[in-house]
Amino acid sequence: MLHFIWRYKLINQSSLITTNGDPIRILDFGQLNNDAGPDFELAKVEIHNRLWVGNIELHVKSIDWQKHEHHLDPRYNSTILHVVWDNTSEERVIRMDGSIMPTLELKRYVDHTLLQQYQYLMENEQWIACQNLLYKVSELTISTWLDRLVIERLELKIKDIKLWSNIIGYDWEKIQLIALGRAFGMKVNSGAFEKLMFNINVNLLFKYSNNSFKLEALLFGSAGFLSSEKNTEDYYLDLKTEFDYLRQLHGLKSMNALEWKFLRMRPFNFPTFRLAQFIGLISKRVQWFEFMRSASLGELKESLESISTSGYWAEHFHFNKPSRRPHETFLTKDFIEHILLNAFVPVLFAYGKYVGDADLQNKAIDWLQQLHVEKNKVITSFQTCGIKVHNAADLQALLHLYKNYCAQKKCLDCAIGYSVLSR
Repeated sequence: MLHFIWRYKLINQSSLITTNGDPIRILDFGQLNNDAGPDFELAKVEIHNRLWVGNIELHVKSIDWQKHEHHLDPRYNSTILHVVWDNTSEERVIRMDGSIMPTLELKRYVDHTLLQQYQYLMENEQWIACQNLLYKVSELTISTWLDRLVIERLELKIKDIKLWSNIIGYDWEKIQLIALGRAFGMKVNSGAFEKLMFNINVNLLFKYSNNSFKLEALLFGSAGFLSSEKNTEDYYLDLKTEFDYLRQLHGLKSMNALEWKFLRMRPFNFPTFRLAQFIGLISKRVQWFEFMRSASLGELKESLESISTSGYWAEHFHFNKPSRRPHETFLTKDFIEHILLNAFVPVLFAYGKYVGDADLQNKAIDWLQQLHVEKNKVITSFQTCGIKVHNAADLQALLHLYKNYCAQKKCLDCAIGYSVLSR
């Protein structure tokens, strides 16, 4: 809270004096230091008509300087001002070099309503701390903050992409396929899909991309779905025979089928059915990254809409378990939006950052602004509070806001929280 007050200059700056009675003017509050050392750097302070340039250290009580042993740390010799909430000690604050440092007691210069408001935010049990205060925040403040959070959300998402890049090198086609695999796995099976795509040699996907039967044998076998001795379906046995041949030919390894989850899932989200659709995606093309870079959002959607599976999966969601009636195998509009949002947009943004191409980063954000809003409990709750949600960019921003700020009550790091508190 002290950092927040100092960072945003929420003090009465007229007639400031140190605990020794010297007049003081804050010319520059400094920059927040997130590393070891004093809290704020590069500050400028005029004390008794003398200019000081250096660092500022904040504490709740003046005695904390001694407790934290700053008087024994040479990094604090460049501290020009000790800012405390409560001056609890009459002892002088001494730097390691023996020099005396001035102290400013903040509680005399801060509106205590600010503290009451902060306490209210921290202690209330509403859905989000500022639920009853959001109406006071301007649309411009909210809109600008959401624009910032979209970037934060994308930066968070591309951490996985950076990790993959460090493991496999910057093979962007393989990175794209891993991202697509995770998207097809949804939340429950994303990890298993990721592992499968790491294990698969992309050159084999190119080699067999024109033969859907070999692709099914390759991917279902590598996923561990062709290891059952009980399944007697001709189609299953043919795939198993083909995979045994491919395994010997290419030295393939299989995952454990138990790594895939089916429990409490809709049949259309069974990993076997999603993998069949993923194979349809590979049959369409392997170089999705190259296509995405030059394609428009409409062209990418159109290409995804034409993806389907082999005929077997029109009557099955799992091997050896025929469905009650035939069903569609095309990707639904909602699932296509899910793929665009979670596989293509992050990779495009990550690649734009990697090559330093702002146009590609803006293209990724533009795509987010064109995608539709997927309703969920969090978004509905924000809308009930009066927040307008226009597109998937707003949706991503609000999900990030709730998870990384509201749920953790990081109101002091939030532009909306600042707007509420600074009133």
